[in-house]
Amino acid sequence: MRAKYITNACFLFEFSDGMTILSDPWLSDGIYHGLIFNYPPIGPELKSGYLELRPDYIYISHLHSDHLDAMTLKHFDKKTPIIVGKFSTPAMFLSLKSLGFENIIEIEFGVTTLLGQHEVRIYSQFSGSSDDLINDSGVDVDTSIFLQDVDGQKCFFAVDNPMQERHADMIRKEHGVVDLAILPYTGASVYPFIYKNYSPEEKRKRMLALRKAKLDKFVQLSKTIMARRIVPAAGSFVLGGKGACHAPFQPQPTPRQITEHWQSSGMDADQLCMLSTGDSVELGALKVELEPLTKGVDRDYSEEDRVAYAASIAQFSCDLDLVQWPAALRLPWKSLLNRARKNMWAYQNKSVCKPESDVYLIIKSSAQVPFPQEEEMRVKIAMDNEKLDFPLSSYSTDRPYTEFYFSANVLLALMLGATYWNVAEYHMQSYRNPDKFDPTIRSLLTFFKL
Repeated sequence: MRAKYITNACFLFEFSDGMTILSDPWLSDGIYHGLIFNYPPIGPELKSGYLELRPDYIYISHLHSDHLDAMTLKHFDKKTPIIVGKFSTPAMFLSLKSLGFENIIEIEFGVTTLLGQHEVRIYSQFSGSSDDLINDSGVDVDTSIFLQDVDGQKCFFAVDNPMQERHADMIRKEHGVVDLAILPYTGASVYPFIYKNYSPEEKRKRMLALRKAKLDKFVQLSKTIMARRIVPAAGSFVLGGKGACHAPFQPQPTPRQITEHWQSSGMDADQLCMLSTGDSVELGALKVELEPLTKGVDRDYSEEDRVAYAASIAQFSCDLDLVQWPAALRLPWKSLLNRARKNMWAYQNKSVCKPESDVYLIIKSSAQVPFPQEEEMRVKIAMDNEKLDFPLSSYSTDRPYTEFYFSANVLLALMLGATYWNVAEYHMQSYRNPDKFDPTIRSLLTFFKL
């Protein structure tokens, strides 16, 4: 088997009989409504070649646009079989159907399936968050995949799945010595850059602490899984467009920082396999073949290089700025907000998930989606009852709460289902008390829509 790295979580896996699986193809600029870009950028010659690939299968790990990218997928034959995990909700299946794909193969989690002569097993979400926090919402997003060639060569690809040491140990016990493990080394969190109470200095300090924690975990997972070679992958991007100002606070380490941390942790230098766009590794001899078109800064970039590239694409347009509503047609905001709350509450009842905390939405009027009189609307959602307080009558801080600050454009797009909460967060500012991530709240807010 051969694994070729393209970008982020996009790999081309080629088996001994020539069968190929392409994972999570994302090659378009400005996903997340004009904010997220491949970094290093892929040159036009390589990109055109990748868009002309005709794999035997495409694996989509989850719904996020850096994994399921409609603009990239439109280049592929709609008869191509798409393999996905069998989720408890039909969102993934319906999304792919809406793009015109005719053959979507839903694989039961944890069950070995044959594709041709080769074994495939898809794993469901390992834990509630990368920090192993509990998510009571019952909303699972991520998957991982294990591949075994008929010749016995084995590859495990974690993708974005929040993996802990116990899961790496499980993979090792279930599959023995894996030839290649592709493991997470960073993340795509909006922490710390959307939090309005952090100064630039505090954001930088927190970013560096997060980077170290992610690299420490990458090393620990590598020690536990005990694969012959380890590839760090999934998380290579830059914030551009209106988000370019956040680029200095991205926790993604550079290739050199990954290598230095690996070596300073006492790991075997030969076990780490650093791949750049177009590079491939053959799982038998573990020989790496370098892509000659990838060189210079695209292979060994610095943080300064990444921030400079972000600045160069800062004028990229934001889709959400195009959302408009005529001022003469007054929107029934109270009715719409209550309907969105009712839909979220219906899911909370179904999942029996009613956290004792509050969410405040502070929504700014905009030229495209103006409020009739107010400059802003303030909404309180008590997460443990059906009540929605609007116009806001009281502001209580006697229990955990999270504030989100965003425009009316974003609110309208969210309620119409034109964007997802985890995407819209990149277009927000936030404050939380206590200053602690709660994956349950974030997951429940995905149901706040009409």
